[in-house]
Amino acid sequence: MKKIGLMILGGFSVAMIAFIATAMSTYYMLSKKVPQPRGEQALRKVDKAPLPIYPLEEFIVNLADPGHYLKAVIALEVNRPMEKQEKEKHGGGGELMDPEISPRIPKIRDAIITILTTKRFEELSTPQGKEMLKRQIRSKINSILGKELVSNVYFTSFTMQ
Repeated sequence: MKKIGLMILGGFSVAMIAFIATAMSTYYMLSKKVPQPRGEQALRKVDKAPLPIYPLEEFIVNLADPGHYLKAVIALEVNRPMEKQEKEKHGGGGELMDPEISPRIPKIRDAIITILTTKRFEELSTPQGKEMLKRQIRSKINSILGKELVSNVYFTSFTMQ
């Protein structure tokens, strides 16, 4: 009987030692300070700052096939962060806009309308069709700007009938 009691006590002691060792190693690992990035790593972290996104006014156009229309709101993501002094008001709407984009808003809107009116309902009904449309819009805007300034096009509203 004494032997069984000693075996239970020994097993319990081993389990307690394993538990304490696990708890201590977990505490040690979680309490270590993560080294801060330096030099080039720090610069890369700064580059990950969110890029500015500028909304355009709503578009309502007839699609290429009769009887269908599209109502969409589009926003442009510019691939460079901007200082506040570089931003300016555009179109009287109170929105801040990139100074290179703002004076070209009429050309940009005209180009987007031209692209949208060539699309058929079926083309824009699929996710692939919408992604292709975004690429076409981005490409056309960047050609108007003369540089790859717009990195993404977002539909913040997209309704077809």
